[in-house]
Amino acid sequence: MTRAAAPKRRRRWLAPVFSAIYLIALGGALTYHAADELRGNLLNDRGFFGTLRIDLDRGTHGPYLRLRHGRITHGIQFTEPDYRHVPNSYYAGHSGVGLAADHHPRRYRNQPLAIGVIGLGTGTIATYALTGDRIRFYEIDPKVVALSTGDAPLFTYLRDSAGEATVALGDARLSLEREPPQGYDVLVVDAFSSDSIPAHLITVEAIELYLRHLRDDDGVIALHISNRYLDLAPLARGLAQRLDLEIIKVGDSSEDDITWASDWMLLSRSRAVFDVPTVADATEEEDEEERAAPYPVWTDTRSDLLEVLAR
Repeated sequence: MTRAAAPKRRRRWLAPVFSAIYLIALGGALTYHAADELRGNLLNDRGFFGTLRIDLDRGTHGPYLRLRHGRITHGIQFTEPDYRHVPNSYYAGHSGVGLAADHHPRRYRNQPLAIGVIGLGTGTIATYALTGDRIRFYEIDPKVVALSTGDAPLFTYLRDSAGEATVALGDARLSLEREPPQGYDVLVVDAFSSDSIPAHLITVEAIELYLRHLRDDDGVIALHISNRYLDLAPLARGLAQRLDLEIIKVGDSSEDDITWASDWMLLSRSRAVFDVPTVADATEEEDEEERAAPYPVWTDTRSDLLEVLAR
C-alpha cells in the first residue's frame, strides 16, 4: 500500500456519514415545514387534487376564512356580517367576472341572469346572483362541495345567495356535454389558478361547448387566467381568433383584503357587450407586439405548456 492510497481509503467512510446527516437534516426541515403548514388550520382534509386547508386570517375588514389547496388560495369569506356577502379576492366588483355579471345587457333591461361557473372554490361568485337569477356550479371534488353545502356549511355564499344556486358534481366538461343547452348569459371558467391546469377546459372543442350553452350572442365566457407560472392570455386570444370571437382582457391590479390582483379574459360573439363604458374603461389595450404575436391554439389532441410559460 502506498502512502497516497491509505488516507484515501480511510476517508471513504465520510461519504455515507455526510449523506446520513444530510438526509436527517432534510427530513427534519420537511417535517417542520409540514407541521407549520398544518398548524392553526380549522380543517385539513385530502381532496381530489390534494390537501384542502381552511384557516382563519385577519384583514382591515376583520377576520376571514380562507380555503387553500397547496400554496393556492381558492377563495375567502369574511366573518363580519357587513362583509360576509361582499364579493372579494379575485372576484371583486372590478374583476372580469364582476364586470361581466353586473354590466351584462340583461341587467340593464332588468331581466334575470343565468350564470354557470366551472370551479366552486368557496362559492364567492354566487354573490352576483340576484333575485330571479339562477347560478349553477360545476365541481369535480366532493370535498369542496361539502364545504359549501349541507346543514352547516363553512362557506355560506351558496346558501345565502339571492338567486337559485345549484351544484353539478363531476368533471365540468363531461357534465356540460351531457346537459341540454343551459342558456347561460355568463359562463365562468375558474379552473386555471393552480400549478397544474386542466388543459381539456381550454381547448377549441371546450370553447365550442361553452358557446353551445350560452343563451344568445350577448353571452360571455369569462376565463380566470390569474396564475403564477403560466400566461394564458395568448392562448385565450388564439382560441378567440380561431372561433371568430370578440375578446378583451380585464386586469385588476388592486391589492387589499377585499380586492386581490386578478387577470380575466372575456369572450363573446358580440362586441357590443364590451362597449358598455364601465367595461370598456377596464379593458387592457394590446400593444403592437401583442397584436403581431402568433397566438397558440390548443385542441383536444394537441396542447403544450411550454407555449404558455410566463416570461
